[in-house]
Amino acid sequence: MLITFTVKAQKHLLNYNYLCTLNKQPGMNKTLPLRWLTVLMAIFVVTAGTLNAQNLTIKGTVTDGNTNAAIPFAAVTVPSTSIGTQTDFNGFYKLTLKEGDWRVEYKSLTYKTEYRTFKVKLEDTLTLEINVRLAPAAKDLGPVIVAGSKYGQRFEDLTVTVEVIRPNIIENKNATSIDKAIESAPGITVVDNEPQVRGGSGFSSGLGSRVQLIIDDIPLLRGDAGRPVWPLVPVENVEQIEVLKGASSVLYGSSALNGAINIRTAYAKDKPETKMFAFTGMYSKPQRRYATYWEGLNPMVSGMSFVHTRRVKNVDFVFGGNFFRDDGYIGPEPVSPLNGNKVNRGEYDRRGRLNFSVRIKNKKVEGLFYGVNANGMASKNAQAFFWANSDTSIYRAFPGSITNFNELLWYVDPYVQYFTPNGHRHVLRNRVFYSNNKADNNQNTASIQVYNEYQHVNKVKKIDDFYITAGVTSIYTKSNGQVFSGNEVGNGNSYSYNMAAYAQFDKKFFGRLNLSAGGRFEYFEINKKRQTKPVFRAGANYALTEGTYIRASFG
Repeated sequence: MLITFTVKAQKHLLNYNYLCTLNKQPGMNKTLPLRWLTVLMAIFVVTAGTLNAQNLTIKGTVTDGNTNAAIPFAAVTVPSTSIGTQTDFNGFYKLTLKEGDWRVEYKSLTYKTEYRTFKVKLEDTLTLEINVRLAPAAKDLGPVIVAGSKYGQRFEDLTVTVEVIRPNIIENKNATSIDKAIESAPGITVVDNEPQVRGGSGFSSGLGSRVQLIIDDIPLLRGDAGRPVWPLVPVENVEQIEVLKGASSVLYGSSALNGAINIRTAYAKDKPETKMFAFTGMYSKPQRRYATYWEGLNPMVSGMSFVHTRRVKNVDFVFGGNFFRDDGYIGPEPVSPLNGNKVNRGEYDRRGRLNFSVRIKNKKVEGLFYGVNANGMASKNAQAFFWANSDTSIYRAFPGSITNFNELLWYVDPYVQYFTPNGHRHVLRNRVFYSNNKADNNQNTASIQVYNEYQHVNKVKKIDDFYITAGVTSIYTKSNGQVFSGNEVGNGNSYSYNMAAYAQFDKKFFGRLNLSAGGRFEYFEINKKRQTKPVFRAGANYALTEGTYIRASFG
């Protein structure tokens, strides 16, 4: 008795034929014993039943048709059904099909949609590898934005105004820190390190930011003062900067009262890549010669940065750094009893920073990623708050106004991310952020901040273009410094605790109207003083004509 199982594979069609024949072999009796025939028939029935209970699994990668780069978050679905998934960071997908006729759709923003057709007559434990290359769309649909709703959206579908800054703009401007780059966006200014959106956020130096600074979806505000730390951002490894103009507090907390600046760092591609940048320059002399405090060569500005990315099997590595030196144009303060007759060098800035990230794709569980990002910076700098006068010493510091700082800052971000086969995304993000700021005027501060967030993004299968984003966050901050000595104990210690739960809903109607609505409930505690507050936001975007959109946002 000979049992054969044959599989015929065509480009878009799979046929499964199950053939059972009884052949006579040389030396074999013409008639099989009844007991053997019974055993063989039982094996056949059990085997057939097992086969019918299995599913056909297709898996593979979705890549760019031109560059062969992986396309993350591409949708792999069966139209008009709840069957579907999305690719992970490496463009990998896995989909299970039962018996029937299937037409699988491969779709991603800025790419042409592809289809593959399968006809499954008899299911088996067979696994097929189907790799799909998507051709870029002839029409440029613009960048993919994730800051607005925590999932990829086209620029024209957003319900809040967003400015996108690409890495080439940063490189062309030779921006030494991210704040120099974002000022190229319309309506954005930075005043004493505080970002201002359309002039509506006000100025509150040292009293907390009105615009949230975010790196890879985690806030980066110093725990002791709630201020952005621009030099700590890895300018050499930026994938995209998204500047949200408008209330973003539902997803990012109360510090995003008037907007948010989301910086997405890059990960390793299929091919290793190394970049290096170096620059130098000098300050020009003032037009009034008596205002020049220096002798000889003009003050210099110089720096260099590098980044190396590499993928080794299922592990992505990124390592980069930046070194910066600025001699400054504000000269030393005159020797005076006000500053103890000491001599200093005026304003200057010296800093060095190193960062790395490791991302691992689990080999056993498809769609499961985990990794860690880390970044650290040491710097020495001096700041002058007043000029000596407005005439001959206009570019020299007033006696006693120079403060010298010695800073150490670092953060470590462990995370876990899981893309389920049915299109859900679960993310657990964490950060430990440490800062130690030593000053020579008895104004030392130090803080440590612990951030935790769980987030779930769900593309509802039974309702087209409907997304639900929900999560919970907690932030604990402990600070110490003379500026906090006004507490009840008077020991300079201060702590804060913030917990929040949020949910946002996004739905597209009629192919033209996008609606967004959400809420957030926050609990604050600062040195045993407590406060709770609900936050709401709603937005709408209507495509009036091709290329003409009407947006409204309230929050």
